[in-house]
Amino acid sequence: FERSEMGGSSSSEVTVPPWLEPEGNHSPETVQAIKDLSKTSRTFLNPHPSFKKFTLGLDDDQATALATACMEHDPRLAGWFPKLVPKRIQEDAFWSNYFSHVEYLIGVEMGEIKPIDDAVGPVPTRDPPNPNPSASPAPAPSRGTPPLHPGMGRRPSNGSVGRGVSGSEQKLNQKPMLELTFHARPFGIELVRQEGASVYPVVHSVERKTRERGLTPGHLLVRVNQEPVVSRPISDLLRHLKSAPLPMTLTFHLPTPDSPGPRTLPNSTAAPFANRQPAAVPVRRPTPPAGSSSSRYPNDKDSHAKGYDMKAPRPGDVVGLNGGASNAYAEPSGAFGGAGAMRPGGVVPYHQAGKWFEVHLPKQPTLSQSHIRSPVRWGIIGCGSVARTSAAPAMATARGSEVENVMRRDRTLARAFGNQFQCKVATSALDLIHDPHVSAVYIATPAGPRPHLAMLACKAGKPCLLESPIARSYHEARALKDAFAAAKVPLIASQPRRSHPRILAARQVLANPQLIGTITSANYTLARSDCLPNKVGSGLKGWRQDVAMSGGGLFMEYGWRALELIEFLLGPLTRANGDAARRAGWPKGSVETSVVMTLRAGGVGGGAANGVVYGEGGIPGVASFNFSASCPEDMLRIEGTMGRLELSLFGDEPPVLITAQGMRVSYPFASPKILHGPMIQRVVDFLHGCPTPDELVNSAERAVRTAGIVDAALRNFYRARDDHFWKRKHTWL
Repeated sequence: FERSEMGGSSSSEVTVPPWLEPEGNHSPETVQAIKDLSKTSRTFLNPHPSFKKFTLGLDDDQATALATACMEHDPRLAGWFPKLVPKRIQEDAFWSNYFSHVEYLIGVEMGEIKPIDDAVGPVPTRDPPNPNPSASPAPAPSRGTPPLHPGMGRRPSNGSVGRGVSGSEQKLNQKPMLELTFHARPFGIELVRQEGASVYPVVHSVERKTRERGLTPGHLLVRVNQEPVVSRPISDLLRHLKSAPLPMTLTFHLPTPDSPGPRTLPNSTAAPFANRQPAAVPVRRPTPPAGSSSSRYPNDKDSHAKGYDMKAPRPGDVVGLNGGASNAYAEPSGAFGGAGAMRPGGVVPYHQAGKWFEVHLPKQPTLSQSHIRSPVRWGIIGCGSVARTSAAPAMATARGSEVENVMRRDRTLARAFGNQFQCKVATSALDLIHDPHVSAVYIATPAGPRPHLAMLACKAGKPCLLESPIARSYHEARALKDAFAAAKVPLIASQPRRSHPRILAARQVLANPQLIGTITSANYTLARSDCLPNKVGSGLKGWRQDVAMSGGGLFMEYGWRALELIEFLLGPLTRANGDAARRAGWPKGSVETSVVMTLRAGGVGGGAANGVVYGEGGIPGVASFNFSASCPEDMLRIEGTMGRLELSLFGDEPPVLITAQGMRVSYPFASPKILHGPMIQRVVDFLHGCPTPDELVNSAERAVRTAGIVDAALRNFYRARDDHFWKRKHTWL
């Protein structure tokens, strides 16, 4: 039938489910009986017993439109589709079985089919019982295919096909949502636009201001101003986000890896909607039911002759460019790709790429609140931005942890910090360390005074958590570690990103040789503009440019942390060498602004470290740090014999695995709202006696090894690093 918009007429036909067709004039009982079919999986797994073989004589467009319309008008049906197809039944059989039950109910109402007892759902009746029992009943229809009823063969016009709901929409309403209201553009959000899949847009990256509001990569955009996103084309959605009046409320949901998703691999392109032109995204259409025939969906008898694979894809299959399925990822064959591999350039989240790409984060041992007798009461020395925005909030919110005392030389600033966290304040480090209520000390001062303050905590017998770098040189770090070991007092080096899910996921990928193969090399590039002449605050002022306070330039902060993460991913760094320089225009005696290093992870002779498999001679690598760069970059690229892993060490972008055939699989694990949150909880559990991995117990030894690698990179620039080199600036390069 023809449907008009806004009172006008339309010449195009719109497909609707058969039970909603006015031409059929079905009774309310029949309509309800058809809707009740989707209450049980029996409807989709078994055909109705009235038909030996049920087929629909529709072409692919008609069958697709009909199946899509049914899923739009019946949310339960849309929920069964991803649960059953293709795990328990092929897609064509799914629709054939369903429509056999629909046809039965409509045929019974029309008097064309004789009711039977084992029908699914109530048997509707349209006419009252025959008042003349002696009259012969109407002849029963044949056991073949009955004639189609109105509405089951409509051809849609272009653009009239609705979307196919993946079954997760109704589940979203039962899970917590994140609503953000924006009053200005840009929103600072980058979306992954996925082609050929009925899924929500995925947040690929988030700028810092928006991330602080709780939004992280991996969230799904589900509503805009309370309107579902899946109810409108993606191109219209992006235009709306760029031009609609403000304020605008966006609703997000963070799916779990088990959330239902499309079984076909989408071809997606990441594009910030505030800066790029939107592109139309085709709606995924279900495969036509059995009996349909077209050049794109050939019959079984000629499928092999034409090169098609009519088998329904299984979990982990890659849908090829011709619509067929490739089992390249279904079995651990050790080789990727094939004729059916996805086009290069697309990005797909790992939980939609199949079981072959799944990762399982290790479960960390922890203590329940009932096992904690008294909390760890922290004393914080150094109330800078790191402590104020990350470490202290994590200590205040961690289970079994409290902020007891904070120290800062400026009493006014110390009181402001204390008022924020409802704790005591001090202006002397000795007063804080010897506070009987303080059970552990956290030091977040510049690197220069850290060893001296940590030694005071060691003499007081209190565990110490040190921000990285723990010292200005290898010799200071070694002396500090040996002192704590002799006193049998825990010394823990802070590296919060090691506990982040995205870093743990990258480590799991690298530890799976069937995903990336044998690791052959690593390359890391960090480019920042901190030391450019036109950069605000890029002068020679500040403690980070004072070697006596920092031990070097910005490389001491960023390089140290990056090297620790690289070692965490690849294994212990056994060899390092490097060179450093300062940019033109800075006087002699200034710190370095660029460092280039050669590294080697693992041992000689091949083997495995941290689960990572490497070849003869270990894993060679190159690291470049440039703090006078005009184009920022933060990217670690780890090459393997079967793929490459790309990872940002200081950002929140999800790691991306690139296979040899160009397939891009991302691991969008959400970053914690508080940078130090997961690490602080692990440290608190460790201090309560909970068993922890060796990497936390041996963090001080790891920090000493990192200090030696940093010294190897800066030794030529400072001429030596085993003395008070910060006092002899005239000898520096």
